[in-house]
Amino acid sequence: MYRDVLGRLTKPSGEPWANELIRFNYTAGSYTPTDQYPPTIEKTVTDGDGNFRIRLWCNEEGLKPSSFVCHLPGCDVFEFTLPYDSDADITISELRSRGVQPFPSPPPPKVEQRQQFIPTYGQTRFTLFTTPKYPHLTKLFINGLKALFGTEYVIDASQLTWTGYYVLQPDDYVEIFY
Repeated sequence: MYRDVLGRLTKPSGEPWANELIRFNYTAGSYTPTDQYPPTIEKTVTDGDGNFRIRLWCNEEGLKPSSFVCHLPGCDVFEFTLPYDSDADITISELRSRGVQPFPSPPPPKVEQRQQFIPTYGQTRFTLFTTPKYPHLTKLFINGLKALFGTEYVIDASQLTWTGYYVLQPDDYVEIFY
């Protein structure tokens, strides 16, 4: 989702900051479960009256909201988080007053299911009781050692696939929480 940021820049004398460059640098760390969004720079220029409008990305589907460092004329720099609670226009003054909003870590998922497997030699596919609501938040353990989602295992619907280098054996203990 994108959101328009707007405002008017004036000097203490009341004269507008006309035809001035404003930079918005995305800060590092915006991401979704499947994509990473490295920092980029968005730019706009004020009009003759010091007014500007720019469309910025909110990352409402992401795991971390979009944060920016704003560079205004006159070496004025501040950081803010662009809220995604609305698609309405928002003023630069409101963003500045809010600053960087802490983004709490999501609470750990409630364990709704716990399932154990005794694999056959080389087994890689396992059927889960139900489809995990958040597959990337599942926790898989092989003999008590935590496996990495997306690297050593993946989940598609109710199918768990072991993709790790370790070949599963009948004496291994496989346990998943979701």
